[in-house]
Amino acid sequence: MSRTRCLAVFGLILIMVFMSVPGGAQEPDTGNDSHRHLLTTNPFLFLFNWYNIEYELKVARHSTVGFAGSYVTFDDGRETYAGGSLLYRYYASGKAPGGFYLGGRLGMFGVEIENSITHDSEKENTYGFGIDVGYTWLLGDTRSFAISMGAGAIRYFGGDLADDAKAGMPIIRLVNIGFRF
Repeated sequence: MSRTRCLAVFGLILIMVFMSVPGGAQEPDTGNDSHRHLLTTNPFLFLFNWYNIEYELKVARHSTVGFAGSYVTFDDGRETYAGGSLLYRYYASGKAPGGFYLGGRLGMFGVEIENSITHDSEKENTYGFGIDVGYTWLLGDTRSFAISMGAGAIRYFGGDLADDAKAGMPIIRLVNIGFRF
């Protein structure tokens, strides 16, 4: 993907974010704004040495922005993936951060792959763009406990890994659990 196309995608994400934020002349959202933050992680992936955390901030009644971080190793530590990304999620129900969502993300990622025969290690820092879909349930009297499920993928761009078979990474939200505050 060319630099121009990547900048166009990034610009499109920014336009979507700014279009979702209410303008100064609009009436404020009358929903419960005392719980605008959501912090989740997947405790089951810890069993497989895959660590992730996600934070979302409600910016409008139907959208959130946030960041995500993850770290995982495969093949007895010979493949390591780490990264952080900014994310945007659109909640179709208009009750962010609950319900069905469609999201995009843009971030920086580090990949290290060791050749199992020569034991040479190849390190690459690259950027990536991804999409994800899912559903978040808000439970309890105050709707402050969250369970989320979803899936997606990140495609790496730039560097030597862009043409490699390992130029992508799945986004797994098997069962993310967290709290809204």
